[in-house]
Amino acid sequence: METTVTDVIASLRRLVEPYQFAATASLGLVLLLVASIFVLGPVGQKKPPMLGETIPFFSNTIQYMADMNTFLSRTTKALRNQNIVGFRLGGKKAYFVTGAQNMQTFFRNSPSIGFETFLLYAIRFMMGATPEDVAKFANDKSGRLAAPLPGTEDTPQNQRYWAAMHSIMHKYLSQTYYANALASTYQRFFAQELDARFPVGEEWTEARIVPIMKDQMARAAILSLLGCRIFEVIPNLLDLFWDYDKVLGTILYGPPKWLFPGVYATAERCCGATAKFFQSAAGSFDWDGSEAEADWEPLFGSRFWREFSRWMVRSEFSPRTCGGFTCVTGIVASVLPFLLDGLPFLLHPGIICHAADTALQRQCKYHPGLRLGSNRNDP
Repeated sequence: METTVTDVIASLRRLVEPYQFAATASLGLVLLLVASIFVLGPVGQKKPPMLGETIPFFSNTIQYMADMNTFLSRTTKALRNQNIVGFRLGGKKAYFVTGAQNMQTFFRNSPSIGFETFLLYAIRFMMGATPEDVAKFANDKSGRLAAPLPGTEDTPQNQRYWAAMHSIMHKYLSQTYYANALASTYQRFFAQELDARFPVGEEWTEARIVPIMKDQMARAAILSLLGCRIFEVIPNLLDLFWDYDKVLGTILYGPPKWLFPGVYATAERCCGATAKFFQSAAGSFDWDGSEAEADWEPLFGSRFWREFSRWMVRSEFSPRTCGGFTCVTGIVASVLPFLLDGLPFLLHPGIICHAADTALQRQCKYHPGLRLGSNRNDP
């Protein structure tokens, strides 16, 4: 039976392999689903309708993990007639909830779900943090705001992990100065990547969108956020990352390792490599030097990632946990927003660079002779 399940999963994955680069984007569509696991109403309440499946406890799980597009299509149809739809993910109950009022009621009335609930799943399974570091987050009940939640005022400041992480992200990703600095370095690195890949000449150069998104755009995004040292330590970083991207949706909920050994091995290859990079960078960086407050420097890249890394060092997280954060909070979070900029080209096959008002289009204006397009045969 175990072999049969694994074979079925492998076969389904091969069906969607050409579009696996979008797994990260697909994952973003189901973040709210995590928040509802185990916590929809007390016993005795009317239960929401469940998404049908041919084999109970099995069919939806396999389709969710291997064919997210079809799964979301079925869920969207079901949500046309109701605001809540449930399904089983293995032995767990999960729910899709729509509507602003429903979401406000849902999060307001349940202290068991929210920002921390999802991130605990991500930290434990996607990032592969050590049990000791997972416990640090799980035991922090003080919330993510500057003022601790009532009853948690005695929590030491250096143990308020949610609040510290939220503060760093809010300041260095949302404030205009730092956001502009990040965008400027990305545009600079993307231009360099295009120049290296497509030298300007007299003839038009035709290129497919997906390979550019997976290579030049992704590399520029990582250089902008994390710096260039990471590519020196991990020359095959992009290959490791895109393999890791394929298993994110599967590993998020912590499936049994005996059933998905390849998934965990793939995640370990990427997060293990970034752990070695983090040790190398953190051990050689002068945290009190002149580059500690620079907008960008080679070892840690942006001010955001430098401050985030400083916090991880001060929190005494293990190298493996730091490597997991580098993969998810660093690489995934840096690559996804910039890849979304290329979606108009994928949604309209054959589009060329001056046909949509995107950052990719604006960059093309400064790269004469490059014509961009997309088709279903893109790898």
